[in-house]
Amino acid sequence: MPLIIDQQNPGPFSRTDSAVANPGGPAITVGQSATPLFSAIDAMEFYLRPSSLFPSTTAMVQLRDGLVGSDGLGGLILAASGSVTLPAGSPEGFYRFEFPHRALTPLQTYVAELVVTEGGLDLGTNQDNPYAGGQSLSKGLPSFILAPTTDQVFREGVYAVSVPVPGAVLLGMLGLGFAGLRLRRVS
Repeated sequence: MPLIIDQQNPGPFSRTDSAVANPGGPAITVGQSATPLFSAIDAMEFYLRPSSLFPSTTAMVQLRDGLVGSDGLGGLILAASGSVTLPAGSPEGFYRFEFPHRALTPLQTYVAELVVTEGGLDLGTNQDNPYAGGQSLSKGLPSFILAPTTDQVFREGVYAVSVPVPGAVLLGMLGLGFAGLRLRRVS
């Protein structure tokens, strides 16, 4: 389904950050803060390169309310995407994480936290600050350690919903009316 982009850092990326699962320990996560203009979100995409060191990588995204805590990843979880599994050998590129349609407050800061639950991957990042509405974050690292000009390569938005054209609705209603008249005459 087409995604209408609200906020993005389209890249290209200048370096990568790594995120790996930590079996038996706390998840190692990274995130990106963003300040959407839209009043809702349906999906978030990150530019990922699955690691060749693992047979597969599974990840999900948690949408958090604001920059909370020293690393910025402590806000209340507002929504969570389904898990996405990337088999070994998957190409690098944008991978989509879908949320249940979630209302947002425009111009408020939110955080998309990428949680790797199995395997590992690299995320495209850019240090040239192409996205001024947020910054890259990393679990356990104070947000000031990563330069405020570092961003994940990402995009977020809502799905395009097809709305019937008024003329098509009228034509459909006329067709049903004629069919009803025809049935009435036959009986």
